[in-house]
Amino acid sequence: MDPGRSGVLKGMPTGPTSAVPSPPVAEVADGPADGEAPDGPAMAGFEAFYAAQVGEAMRLAELLTSRAEAHDLVHDAFVGLLQRWDDIGDPLAYLRRSLANRATNVYRHRAASKERITALRAQRGSDAEATPDYLADMIAELPAKQRAVVVLRYYLQLREREIAELLDMRPGSVGPTLTRALRQLKKEI
Repeated sequence: MDPGRSGVLKGMPTGPTSAVPSPPVAEVADGPADGEAPDGPAMAGFEAFYAAQVGEAMRLAELLTSRAEAHDLVHDAFVGLLQRWDDIGDPLAYLRRSLANRATNVYRHRAASKERITALRAQRGSDAEATPDYLADMIAELPAKQRAVVVLRYYLQLREREIAELLDMRPGSVGPTLTRALRQLKKEI
């Protein structure tokens, strides 16, 4: 038995100055059990996928929530992906949907968001500019579904069908949701 492997997922360690999390470390006791990480070639496949997608996942998570919450969101999404790696046909779709769902949960449970919105509105006086941070803050004010549609459409440049699939929406409702979001952003800017 490899001393670095012994049971359940332990999480993703990060270096002292690393903004991008390291891949999840799986530890296996007496062989794989349900929900544990793959071993051998499957683990190598996961590690390659992680290396290729972690940067995009971090940026998507930052756009869907905030920089402070993005690390946890990405960590949890990759741990969930690792646990189900052998059963998932399209890991990129799974990862994106997982991030979108987890971001929705963050906003569903965030009590302090009203304070942030109030501060932004107070700040919007004569010095309000359309800077990237200002636009990101305006996008963050949108309802979760609208925010997710805007980010998936304009950041990941997904088509309406792909957005509908990721967010579990009807394809015909993606366009109107995007239109409402853009109308709200235009009104705020």
